[in-house]
Amino acid sequence: SGGAIALRTNLLQNGTGQIVADAGPLYLYTQIYSGGTFAAVNGGSLEVVAGNTPNLINVTTAGPINIANGSLLRISTNNWQHNGVVTVNTTAGPNITTLAINAPGAYSGNNTIVLNANPANLDTATVQAANGIAIIPSTSAIRGTGRFNGGWINQGQISTTGTGNSLDFFGGAFENRSTVVATSGSSLTLRSPWTQSAGASVEGQDSTIYLYATTYSGGRFATSGTGEIYIAAGGTLNGVQIDSNIREPANTTLTFAGGSLTHNGDLLVNATAALNTTLVNFTGPTIVNGTGSWRLNANSANFDTAYINATSGTIQFNKGLVGHGRVYCPIILGGLVSPDSAASPIGLFEFASSVTLGPTSTYEVQVGAGGSRDLLSAFGRPVTVQGDLSLSLAPGYVPAFNDQFVIISAATVNGSFAHTSFPALPNPNWKWIVRLNVGTVGVMVGCIADFNSDGRIDFFDYLDFVNLFSAGDQGADFNSDSVIDFFDYLDFVDAFSRAC
Repeated sequence: SGGAIALRTNLLQNGTGQIVADAGPLYLYTQIYSGGTFAAVNGGSLEVVAGNTPNLINVTTAGPINIANGSLLRISTNNWQHNGVVTVNTTAGPNITTLAINAPGAYSGNNTIVLNANPANLDTATVQAANGIAIIPSTSAIRGTGRFNGGWINQGQISTTGTGNSLDFFGGAFENRSTVVATSGSSLTLRSPWTQSAGASVEGQDSTIYLYATTYSGGRFATSGTGEIYIAAGGTLNGVQIDSNIREPANTTLTFAGGSLTHNGDLLVNATAALNTTLVNFTGPTIVNGTGSWRLNANSANFDTAYINATSGTIQFNKGLVGHGRVYCPIILGGLVSPDSAASPIGLFEFASSVTLGPTSTYEVQVGAGGSRDLLSAFGRPVTVQGDLSLSLAPGYVPAFNDQFVIISAATVNGSFAHTSFPALPNPNWKWIVRLNVGTVGVMVGCIADFNSDGRIDFFDYLDFVNLFSAGDQGADFNSDSVIDFFDYLDFVDAFSRAC
């Protein structure tokens, strides 16, 4: 009926012994309590008094447990059973406050642990696996803001929510078999070695997931809304499906284990274009699939401020690669390839090894006044061209006849573009011409009568047109009306006789 019990001495109970706080508090001090049951009912509570460190050995608990600021509650109970809510640091005070699970293995019951840290120091609400691996059961949840310490296996639900709130995982290895979720502007900081089972996930809903210099294996990392993954201090991702934008600041290394990677989202390498080496590294041959693009955001004074490398093997990159930077490993590009920079729409990709623009790639190039253009430079290495070319004009640029641009430079260039797309020209007698040479690919503004696109108008253009026209080849549809007829011949002869 609201009375209080203060246990200021060590206590030993047999298996059926009970102490019940009925509508009042049961105060726990720096003592050892062994055996039996501590229960709080009808609004009662188990209260860990500020500054004290009680130790529960083989004690079953039920009802609210409140751990006051500056206290430590030790649970030295194999298969600890608790039904109810445990609040760590009830007042969000400034002192270290801890719930320590001293016995390894799973605890049980329908329970929730609420971490209520002072945001200035997450150690003010810590849940600690103090002696081996603690297992969070499927009937349990841990939520709030605070810190995990030691080794854990999560089979329950872990969450944080609200601007400024955070969960920090630190110390021993963490195995996630369920979900870890941040919502509404909160964050997750993963500094522990991290493994996940198939189907397990870490999620940020309008929230940030911070990764550090450790290894993350398996499962899925996903964000939505304004959420993102932030590479705070490197890290290695091994077999993780990523459904999130990733931001990598300067002076970090993000590593992907070789094999297969699915990433749905964008990656920004060197977010501020700072003058610090910033790297994405693959440990071996890798196939990269997914939606979105990776943006290299190098400082123009040093392209190693945003670069991609592989310890060994070739990267099959089936996503978009955009921006301004360098690639050191052999790479096959299978998505959008679009150089640009933060300061200008004109950009440069440098490749220090062989590069292939694969059949599913689109090389998107912008050209401008004074010969300015996007460029893919292969540092004297071979380039193979198989995909599409899409050309656009820089703002304010009006093409003039015989304007020429080198858009690929290499030791050798093999293959050709499967399809091309060009902007309109101001003169109907002009056309865009793609010129593939031994070590370059260029585009120029030439004459429509230059049928073989060799930069000259001569009898060979006439012969080449007549050969296709005689064969009924679609390439002889000079007026683009989808019909091969005498009007195509007349139009070609007229253009040939007038030149430009």
